[in-house]
Amino acid sequence: MRKISWTGDGYVPIAFGVYLLYSHQYDWAKLTGIGYLLERAFYFLCKYGFRRKRPANAIGDVETYIKPADQYSFPSGHTSAAFLFASIVAGYWGVGWMILPVVLWAALVAFSRMIMGLHFLSDLLFGVLVGNACYWIARVIVLS
Repeated sequence: MRKISWTGDGYVPIAFGVYLLYSHQYDWAKLTGIGYLLERAFYFLCKYGFRRKRPANAIGDVETYIKPADQYSFPSGHTSAAFLFASIVAGYWGVGWMILPVVLWAALVAFSRMIMGLHFLSDLLFGVLVGNACYWIARVIVLS
């Protein structure tokens, strides 16, 4: 689970952004950049606005398998970023053969965070909503 969670640390979207720039897909590169700026801004506003404690701190009997970067769980930033990436890939390539493995990857990133004791299910569900919403807002900004 740690390795799956690690893939959600941002390296995959950065590599995809470089690919978009290299292939002269500037609108999609801009959409990706704006999407992640929105996602990170919303993530930090929620994280430090709600200040919801992580399961280990809130329940006490939950064991964590990695040391979290902070003490707050809502929303799951790994989940929101992974589902933003899945939405971007679906928009870029269309809902074809590529989307199933990317959505599966995003779901595994999300569930790895819960299985490792870092998030509640509601953190993940809200993260999915945030990631998808940021995609659609960035799409309206860039592609309209």
